[in-house]
Amino acid sequence: MRKKLLLVEDNAAHEELTRLALKKTGFEHDLTVVRDGTELLEYLFRQGRYIHLTRSDMPDLILLDLKLPRMDGLEVLKKLKTDGRTRSIPIVMLSSSTEENDIRKSYKLGANSYVHKRMNALEFNEVLRDILSYWFEFAKLPPRVYVEE
Repeated sequence: MRKKLLLVEDNAAHEELTRLALKKTGFEHDLTVVRDGTELLEYLFRQGRYIHLTRSDMPDLILLDLKLPRMDGLEVLKKLKTDGRTRSIPIVMLSSSTEENDIRKSYKLGANSYVHKRMNALEFNEVLRDILSYWFEFAKLPPRVYVEE
């Protein structure tokens, strides 16, 4: 079964780098991109333009940027990990920040992993391949969430 990835990224260049790296992993996946934390919540809670989504549209894994407009990654992480309907979705923080405080807060709020975005494309490709390998080959994922109205 194809895995569903949800990338939360506001930077078009980082999105493209991530798309290229994901393509090179060889994993069968469907990628959805949202631009900020507010849009992520609308997507997961099937609101606004996402009201039509079904269980098959829900992600197996979220790749969440830390620095986002409207609602940053830490705010979103807190909302998702304190809501029983979305708590079990694995979330990997992808950030250019190496600030100890950002890392500590991410884990405290329930991030499943924190990965520094590498500037070197080859290294970034390898890191994403390893992330997908872990989550899609070795870890046992929970069933996809489907938030009822």
